[in-house]
Amino acid sequence: YKCLEKPAQPSIDQTCLNTCEAEVKKSEEDYDKCLAEKEKPDASELPLNVQNALNEYEVIWKNGTENETYPQMASVIKDYYKAGGCPTLSPTAHAWSAAFISYIMKQSGVDFPVNCTHTNYFKQIQDNPGACKTYPMSAKENIKVGDIICRCSGQGCHINYSNVVAGKEGHCDIVTAISGNDITYIGGNRWSKKLCGDDT
Repeated sequence: YKCLEKPAQPSIDQTCLNTCEAEVKKSEEDYDKCLAEKEKPDASELPLNVQNALNEYEVIWKNGTENETYPQMASVIKDYYKAGGCPTLSPTAHAWSAAFISYIMKQSGVDFPVNCTHTNYFKQIQDNPGACKTYPMSAKENIKVGDIICRCSGQGCHINYSNVVAGKEGHCDIVTAISGNDITYIGGNRWSKKLCGDDT
């Protein structure tokens, strides 16, 4: 862009200058997007459970735009419940997030103690570690993509890593990306992929 009216004059065509700046900004944004795509890992390089979780989120749940109350999602959640061992539960009356984790892990061929309650499978893994093991959040610097991160949930929840009571409230998600101190994760009964900082 040549935004000077005449080379010898200092007056500037502001409209032309604004257009020029907008083009530069768009070019920088496109470049940043290009870099982000380049740095994004090939899906085939991700752990199978992450690939399956991303597929559920992006394809089945259409990036979080589908809702558990939609008729077309009933069969999807029913498959989750079946995988978790609780095929008679209803998504409008019972949480299905643990069944979702169980479904993903089963689909991924992981030796995982499927269950429809997070604390139940967590306790089983904690008491009988095998292919899966548990770690306290004090070891959070060792979290990797594909790991399952769990936390206490619900009001008045008093369980902790040293005192996990099967059947009590809890919630777990699958880690899909890590950038610095930020972790992106996917789980059931959520509206979108989530990002948490290092204090979560």
